[in-house]
Amino acid sequence: MCGNRKVHTYSGHLPECPWCARGRLGRFDPFPALPDLAGGGAAGGGAGAGAGAPAAKFPTVLLVVAALLVLALLVVAVATR
Repeated sequence: MCGNRKVHTYSGHLPECPWCARGRLGRFDPFPALPDLAGGGAAGGGAGAGAGAPAAKFPTVLLVVAALLVLALLVVAVATR
């Protein structure tokens, strides 16, 4: 388990946490910090604790993408009549 973020787990044969290494390189963290519903902070702790804000925007982005997809389907349906 990672010493910086408890949501990062990896095999003991690796010299360091590969997920933290990805983050240092500016690459996507597939295990973002999620809000701690009980305490109001970000789960995962450590240096990545402030990374919970982008995760909160995910449902909004998903809704916008879904709305755009529906709009595109409607345009195609009307255009093919």
